[in-house]
Amino acid sequence: MNDTLLQRQRWFRSFPEGTLEFLLVTRLASVFLLLALGVMREAQRPMVLVVLAIVLLVDYALMIWWAVQMAVDLNMLCGRPDGGSAPQTEALNSDADTGADPCGPRQPVALVALLACLPAIILCLTLAPWPELVLAHRTLPAALTRVLLPVAGVLFLITLVLGYRALRRIRLGPPLWTVLLLVPFVHWFAMHRLLGHMRTRLETYQRGRGETPTEGPILAVPIADVSWFLAVVPWVIVAGLRLAKGLWSNYFPPCGAALVALFAVADVAAMEGFQRHFTAVLRRQGPSLRP
Repeated sequence: MNDTLLQRQRWFRSFPEGTLEFLLVTRLASVFLLLALGVMREAQRPMVLVVLAIVLLVDYALMIWWAVQMAVDLNMLCGRPDGGSAPQTEALNSDADTGADPCGPRQPVALVALLACLPAIILCLTLAPWPELVLAHRTLPAALTRVLLPVAGVLFLITLVLGYRALRRIRLGPPLWTVLLLVPFVHWFAMHRLLGHMRTRLETYQRGRGETPTEGPILAVPIADVSWFLAVVPWVIVAGLRLAKGLWSNYFPPCGAALVALFAVADVAAMEGFQRHFTAVLRRQGPSLRP
């Protein structure tokens, strides 16, 4: 346990932003592709939408990986989030003496992240306009679509349960927000709520050690929430209507790219604020993390 946190200290010392550096790349690519939709000809839009779906899927996978890694590290640092009356520091120290993990059996980060990404993969394969791209801009027959959509819906629900069970094992956060994190597009809003939960745990740990909690970027989450409602929600509504009518080739984003870019920056800033808080606590631990 302590060795893992020491490795995390060295990792953040070499790569301060960690996974968030790659997340910035996917956000920039998404904004660029949304701008491209406004200038591309109708015949080229399915190709742009497929590329956009792939970029958003990679963005989702990076965010899930970051959230799972942060939750696992937080569990190792703070102990079991069971709401008990015993100070978390005492639990951590006693487990350090015995060599036990205060959060129970370790869950492989890669496996948890993969299970959590399965619902998004099913959704991407189902809703992205692959037929129009592969079949020279022709849609699938209506009879085949009526069969595939229910099957995809069942697979989505099954993978949703698998992903939820995996995330609950690492105690990512409250059940409602954990479930919503598995639903693409809603996952951004859910992540903001989970960040608050994880920050509360970290601040409780600091107070248990007699430390003053670190102040984070207080405006990042509200700005991300507001811009999510104004930019992402209309985008998803219009996309859903186009999908229902089979008019993907006529789709264009309903909101300005500037508003989407504002959301992308604020969302990453909220995640970066918690990560900096966590790394600051790790740095202050120093030799106390050593066996």
